[in-house]
Amino acid sequence: MTDPSISPSPPSPADIYDMYIEPNRSTIVNGIDPREYFDQLRELRVLTGDDTELIMNKYHTRRTRASFMLDILQTRGNSGCQHFLNVMEYHNPDTYQVITGETPREPPLDFKVTRFSCNMNLANNLPETIRSLQEQAQGNVAMKQKLEELETGLQFAQNDKKELENETEILRIENQSLSHRLQALERNCSSIVEENSKLKDASMEYLKNSLEYTREREDFRERWSNCQYKLDQRDREIIELKGALTDALCPKCIQDETDTCLQPMPAKVPAALGCDVLQERQEVEKQILKEERDEAQQNCEDIMERMDKLEVQLSDYQDKCVELEARVRALTKERKKLTTFYIDRKKKVEEYFDRIKELENEKKIVSKMCN
Repeated sequence: MTDPSISPSPPSPADIYDMYIEPNRSTIVNGIDPREYFDQLRELRVLTGDDTELIMNKYHTRRTRASFMLDILQTRGNSGCQHFLNVMEYHNPDTYQVITGETPREPPLDFKVTRFSCNMNLANNLPETIRSLQEQAQGNVAMKQKLEELETGLQFAQNDKKELENETEILRIENQSLSHRLQALERNCSSIVEENSKLKDASMEYLKNSLEYTREREDFRERWSNCQYKLDQRDREIIELKGALTDALCPKCIQDETDTCLQPMPAKVPAALGCDVLQERQEVEKQILKEERDEAQQNCEDIMERMDKLEVQLSDYQDKCVELEARVRALTKERKKLTTFYIDRKKKVEEYFDRIKELENEKKIVSKMCN
């Protein structure tokens, strides 16, 4: 492996990420602190300032930050992954040896090992250190007993850590499932709200049409009333004309309708307009008015039928709106429950990570006591 500050050799045809990093993801996440890698990886143009800021702000534990950094490395190609392994060779040689199977080289003289790397390397070599001390303390019974107690405590801490990691993985899977369910509910709620909005728009459209039909019905009613009024007025005019004609006829013509009246007609009744012509004209006008009235009445009945149908449709849409609102309330309630459950699970995961940190601190204390 080359020095991190030197450009790496051309990558092999195999994908370095799939070959070394992804199969050993859990080992890498548990064994590194991503903050130790930021400066060198930024210097090598593998990470950017936005990447490091996103890693630090989005996640709040060492393991989650390391996991997210590996996700970013997956998008940087073989060159970025090779730079990452080169940096790991000096910072975390034990982890490097586990995932690559190669013996790490000694770091340069000016390379500064961080506290986390020292503690992690010490923790990884702690079982061998305890066995070495046990061999040296063969004649000292008290020291041997103390070392056995330390080894038992270390074994218990390691087992507890594994259990916590398993529980954390289970909780992570459950959180992902809850997130998917929450997203599905959000999509379902959005579709229901959109459908409800469409139904409301359709309901408003039907209300507008209903108002228009109501205005048309009132117009036809008014027209029908006008026609009826004109018809009554024509009837009165016919009666008046009949009375005028009767007054205009002489007594002899009234007594004998077959004789021809030789007396002159009054000036108020035209001589050229006979009684039959006036009656025929009045009957025609009366018939026209009756037809207009019947047509207006038929239009009113048609509008009433259409309004009845619209009222039925409007009632159906209102019932559907009520059902959709009930579904929206139920889904909103379920979404709140899932959100609360998701938050509780997330807090529990953070508590597990805090517990893992405590176990790591206890591990460091044990290692100091051994030294």
